[in-house]
Amino acid sequence: MPNDEDTTYTPTPEQNAAAFSGPAPGVNRFISSFGPTGLRIAFIEDGIDGAPHFRGAVTMHPQDGIKLMTMLQVVLVPFVDALAQVEERGNAKTE
Repeated sequence: MPNDEDTTYTPTPEQNAAAFSGPAPGVNRFISSFGPTGLRIAFIEDGIDGAPHFRGAVTMHPQDGIKLMTMLQVVLVPFVDALAQVEERGNAKTE
C-alpha cells in the first residue's frame, strides 16, 4: 500500500488496468458537497438539449480529496501552460 504522504505514487499494473477497464462517460459539470460519509463529487453532463444528465459520483475522505486536488494540480500543468500560449497568440493577433 502506498504511503499516504507520498505524492509521487505510481499505480501498480493491476491498478492501472482496473482504472481503464470501465466506461469513461463525458462530463462537463461537477458538484461537490460534504456529508456524513465525506466529500462527494458528482459528475454530470449538460446535454445538447440543455438538460443535465447524471454520469456518476464518488465519495471520499477529505484527506483523499486533498490528494486528488494535488494530483490534478500536477497533471493539469501542461494543459494550463498550453492554454496560456494559445491565449497569448490570440492576444498578439488582435493588437
